[in-house]
Amino acid sequence: MNALSVERQTQVTDNRAWLQQHPELMKKIISYHRNFIYPEHPNTDIQAGLYLNGFWSSEEDNSCRRFQQVSSQEKSSLTESLKTGNLRTLAIRILGRNFPSVLTKKQSQEFSHYFEKIKASEEIIDFRGNKRLTPAAAIQDILELRKQELTMTQHKLLNELENYLLENF
Repeated sequence: MNALSVERQTQVTDNRAWLQQHPELMKKIISYHRNFIYPEHPNTDIQAGLYLNGFWSSEEDNSCRRFQQVSSQEKSSLTESLKTGNLRTLAIRILGRNFPSVLTKKQSQEFSHYFEKIKASEEIIDFRGNKRLTPAAAIQDILELRKQELTMTQHKLLNELENYLLENF
């Protein structure tokens, strides 16, 4: 608690005292957060779905570990051996973003389909049901940010991000 300001430390102490005076409410708060499950939304992107699907099974965890340890070319082969589903989809996205030259024709088509979905600004949502930021919206945000007073470093970062978006989307 030493990292907190005196004001925040006082607030923490007051909150603790209040919760001790209201133990039933404290139990309800604990129960709510222990049992909370994000609501499911249609069109939730698989990467956002990681919050919804829980932890990997031992087999999936081992597959992830193997994927991380092998060369990029071997990653492509390993991806082919994965059962269809979340792991395979995520592996193809990793390869497509980082090692596109090692994708098989089928993997490349799957990645292209995903990429086209992003470019087309189809409604992809996160685990909370919010629309995912699209490349087009990000470029608009960059244009708005440029109207503010920015440092040279901030300008450089915005330029790099904009160039990446324009080149890849």
